[in-house]
Amino acid sequence: MLGKICLDREQPSGKAPPFQLPRGARGAPVLSPTPMENMRLELERLLGDGLVTALAHLPSSDTVIAAVRNGLVLFSSSLQRKSAAESSHRDLITSIAVEPGESRIVSAGRDGLLREWTVGPKLKPGALIELGAPVNDLAWSPRGRNGRAQLAAALEDGSVALWERGARHYDVIGARGRPLRAVDWLPRPGALLVGGDDGALRLLSFYRGRAREQELFRHPSGIRRARVSPGGRYVAFTSGDERGAIYCFRTRKLTRFGVSGDPVVCLAWHPAKLVLAGGTERGKSFFYDLNSGGLRSCEAHLHPAEAVAWSAEGDQAWTGGRDGQVVAAALANSRWLPRAIYRPQVMGYALSCAWIPDSSRLAAGYSHGTVAVWEARKRAPPTLLEKPHRKPVYGLSVSPDGRAVASGSVDRTVKVWDLGEKLLAHELKSLHEQAVYGVSFSPDGRFVCTGSGDTFLVVYDIEQVKQAAREAFGPEEFWHFAVMNRILNCVAWSPDGQRIAVGLSSHGVVILAVDASGKVEKGPTLSLHEDSVSRVAWGPNASFLVSAGYDRRLAVWDPSSWSVRALRVVEHDEPIQALAVHPGGEVIATGSWDGTIRLWRADTLAPLGTYTRPHFSAVECLDFDPAGARLCSASSDGTVGLWRVIG
Repeated sequence: MLGKICLDREQPSGKAPPFQLPRGARGAPVLSPTPMENMRLELERLLGDGLVTALAHLPSSDTVIAAVRNGLVLFSSSLQRKSAAESSHRDLITSIAVEPGESRIVSAGRDGLLREWTVGPKLKPGALIELGAPVNDLAWSPRGRNGRAQLAAALEDGSVALWERGARHYDVIGARGRPLRAVDWLPRPGALLVGGDDGALRLLSFYRGRAREQELFRHPSGIRRARVSPGGRYVAFTSGDERGAIYCFRTRKLTRFGVSGDPVVCLAWHPAKLVLAGGTERGKSFFYDLNSGGLRSCEAHLHPAEAVAWSAEGDQAWTGGRDGQVVAAALANSRWLPRAIYRPQVMGYALSCAWIPDSSRLAAGYSHGTVAVWEARKRAPPTLLEKPHRKPVYGLSVSPDGRAVASGSVDRTVKVWDLGEKLLAHELKSLHEQAVYGVSFSPDGRFVCTGSGDTFLVVYDIEQVKQAAREAFGPEEFWHFAVMNRILNCVAWSPDGQRIAVGLSSHGVVILAVDASGKVEKGPTLSLHEDSVSRVAWGPNASFLVSAGYDRRLAVWDPSSWSVRALRVVEHDEPIQALAVHPGGEVIATGSWDGTIRLWRADTLAPLGTYTRPHFSAVECLDFDPAGARLCSASSDGTVGLWRVIG
């Protein structure tokens, strides 16, 4: 017999609850299944701005160009947004280069395309060149005797592509097999610096149509970014090391800079001085003076800073990050300080999503603690719910009547929001001692259960507005779980209201029986996965249970015997992080760290149709709307995807 823990904290007398959820149960709809042989997903649109991957400054029009996912956005130097060219590329944009003396830029990305743009009040597209391999970096050469500049592109296949504006063809130099990550020109004509995953910095010299290669330096870890200083004496680079480094061509010595524990991600030289601007893994903007050795930094981003650019005068610099922010910093009183910030309404990674039953709205939780409600049928900014969490929101669930959203956060709190009043309905805190990862409403809306890193499952009685653990694992079991370091990654209440499934970091799924009062009892443990169980989901009317894990296994369980109906190691390249069951019960959707979404038959786990990659980073959460006509996806690229389910 398990010992019982009951933390019952009554609502203070005299205070009425902000709202009461109805007792009416809502069963999962059972729809006529879409013809599975024709089922596919069609992207409707992505909600939110998402990560900034590249920046450039165009002096002729005093314009800052930012690559936001696969599109371009124009800003004034004070970061007032001007215009945008969405979906400029088929995949993530990795680099932007400004042609010397021109109002033109070239963008390139993972889709292997070079796309030319003329910058005015709006971006006007020009030439489009297919390079045949993903592009990691771009750099324009100084103008030669013919008055033309060459564009160099570092490619994923280890080669360098050289292109002149107006040309229909490009030249390819070498193919080492290992990706090239960085490319930049020296001030003298025909001298190009390249670096890549093999850790070598190489100098390519061009003379009469021939290229000669010289290895300058080999670093123990791969080169990620490299930039040549004004005058061409130094090259600054980032690598697999935490700190950045500067290589002197004359002395062949290295100077390291940065702070341990906060790797340098991006950097750029001042246009006239030996000063570097850059960003770090923890989101700081920094400025490093090579002559004095001074390093100044400021808090700028919530997540890693991915891109940096200087103004032509060198009086300010801009950094862009995975949080979707662009920050302008300038020197003031011997300190570099943020001067202007472009802050999109929703920032950070999208970590959770859930449809509101009317199917016209959906809720999403973000890494900076915000819970937002999007209008699925309108291109409008989201409604941000008041008093957000302080840390990432991984757990999210909508009440059956659509009036309330429950969220769980790394800050250890659980909040319930009243969507009708747009007010915080109740804050359920101080029960969990670690991050809350899983949240699920009961089918009748009376309870919310949560799973946490502290090994507790807690059932909160919402109708009575209590902070109550009606039942948790007993004391003996709690300490056992704590010693074994088991984390409750996810929870799912069955549609019949009789069971709760819990996915554990110890590779198992625990089934808990739950009665009408919210009391739970520990049932069987399902052991089949070989790594942490990331998601669990029930079929309609609790007809089956699905579990997915970091081992890329997908399992369908029979609740009558808890035997395995179907098992598959699915074709995702990386662990499964997201899982959803179609309301019709015949289709399962999975999302992975590899950024893909795939569909499977629920009975056999046979793949359905083709898979798609809507996001440029991990798919963190999936949810079908109650009608089964749409799927929403949350991603760490900062966006929420809307998908039409087509048969």
